[in-house]
Amino acid sequence: MLRFRLGMKTKDLFICLFSVCFFTLTAQRPKAVIINSFDGSISETSMTQLKDLFHENGYSVVILDGDDAEWENVKRHSQNASIFVYSGHGSSHGYSNIGGLCLPTSKNTWHSEVISSYDFEKEITLAPGAIVFFKSVCNGAGSSAGDKKDIGLNEAVRRVSAYSQPFLNMGASAYFASNYDNMPLVFSNLFSGETIEGTFIKLMGYHTELERIGPHALDSESSVGIASNYTPGSVSTYTSTITNSDGSVEVKQKVFESFRGYDWAFAGDPSFTLKK
Repeated sequence: MLRFRLGMKTKDLFICLFSVCFFTLTAQRPKAVIINSFDGSISETSMTQLKDLFHENGYSVVILDGDDAEWENVKRHSQNASIFVYSGHGSSHGYSNIGGLCLPTSKNTWHSEVISSYDFEKEITLAPGAIVFFKSVCNGAGSSAGDKKDIGLNEAVRRVSAYSQPFLNMGASAYFASNYDNMPLVFSNLFSGETIEGTFIKLMGYHTELERIGPHALDSESSVGIASNYTPGSVSTYTSTITNSDGSVEVKQKVFESFRGYDWAFAGDPSFTLKK
């Protein structure tokens, strides 16, 4: 009887120690947070690939999709994140009137809450040396859906510098922005030892042209890389949605000749890599 009780205590002790060890190991793993806000464009395939890739490289992963991406959840789960991924609308609530996240909310009739760059910077602490990735965010890589003409390289640099500034202030080492569906490929290169500048150059598309790699407009210790694309003779359709005071919605479309776009960019330390 005494032997049986001793065995039970030993087993209980083993389970307890195992639980403590598992919790400790999990707590020590770096964290990746993926925010796919309303109108975010991270495909299901890319989401699965990213999750698997992060797990394989020792990261715990938090995914906030759709309505789950409201501010309180983002604020709670993003603390000490080493990788922060965001896809959704861009905003003008930040440095040089560029920046911020647009997150879902039930607090107003627009079901949208803009979190300024300043609020994000003040209320979230990223892990030292983190990387931030923006997927199809207006102004994030330079171009915006509302642009009616070529904004020019100087404006593209201004926008990328402004959007990346709060994250660099918070101690992040790198910011990457893409309007293409290639996030898993970007992170695969970074985990394999490629630098962020090397990845930026290596993965430029067939129609993409390197515009510059030079000083950050707001941070003298950082660089900004900008690439553009332009297909002469093609056309684009601009769609605008207007909600009237009576609640009716108008959708207007305008077709115009395509112009140069800026859809591929990075900012921060050009030698940054994720290989340990």
